Amino acid sequence: MRECGSGNGWTDIGCLAHKLHLSVTSAMGIDKVTNTAISKGVSAASRLVGHSSHSPMACGELEKWQLQTEPDKKPVKLVRYVKTRWNSVFDMFQRLVQLRWPVVVLSDRNVTKLSDAKALDLKDEHWTMMTDLLPVLQPLQVLTSLYSAADQPSASAVYPMLWSFVKVSCSNGY
Repeated sequence: MRECGSGNGWTDIGCLAHKLHLSVTSAMGIDKVTNTAISKGVSAASRLVGHSSHSPMACGELEKWQLQTEPDKKPVKLVRYVKTRWNSVFDMFQRLVQLRWPVVVLSDRNVTKLSDAKALDLKDEHWTMMTDLLPVLQPLQVLTSLYSAADQPSASAVYPMLWSFVKVSCSNGY
C-alpha cells in the first residue's frame, strides 16, 4: 500500500492509532521519565495496582471487600498500566476511581506491611488528578478503540471523527 502512495506522490500519514498513542503519552508526560503531576500519579497508581496483583492476600482482601459492600456485583480486579498502550492509563485510572473505597483495604496493616502501605498510599492529589483526567481522556479512549480495531481506517471515517472530537473538545474548554 505504501508503494502505491509514494508512486502517486501521496503523503504517508502512518497509523492513526499509533500517532494518537504518541500524542497522548507525550501530552501526559509519560513517554519518558518526567516529574509532572500526571507521571507521578501514573507511577503511584501503578505501584498500588502492581502490589495488588502480586500479593494474593491483597488481591483476596480487595475481592472480599467488594463482595461485602456490593454482594450483588461480581468483583473486579484493578487494571495495570502497560507502557505500549496509553489507554491502559485511562483503564487503570477508571478502575481505581471506581474502586476507590475498596482500595483502602490495601492500606490495612493486616494486609500490607506498614513500610509498603506508606509507599502504596495514593494521596488526595492523585485521586483528584485521576478523577479530573477521566472526562478529558474519555474521547481519546473512544478514538483509540475505534482506530485500533480497524485494520486500515479510511480517510472518510478518520476526518469526520477527528473533526467532531476537536469541536467537542473545544466546546468543553479542553
